[in-house]
Amino acid sequence: YGKAGARGPGKGETARMIDSLIQTKALPGAQAPVDDGCCIFVGGLPADCTTEDLYSVFAPFGPIAPRGAKAMLRQDGSCSGFGLVNFLDPD
Repeated sequence: YGKAGARGPGKGETARMIDSLIQTKALPGAQAPVDDGCCIFVGGLPADCTTEDLYSVFAPFGPIAPRGAKAMLRQDGSCSGFGLVNFLDPD
């Protein structure tokens, strides 16, 4: 199940699907320009924080752009302690 060498079952295929949806502007916000007023810096994150964790924590506050949440990682894969969240609406 999934491709050999992928990070998980079907992970490469899912990434390609998401890329395609963003490129064709099929996802809400895919055509929205990046607005610095909508991007927030989040510091003090624990080493085990993931991009998915950031999305889960901040999504209740408003719609997030496609690939708009990112936990910054060290070379060993642990969180470096900060991340970015890009909302679609500054309010």
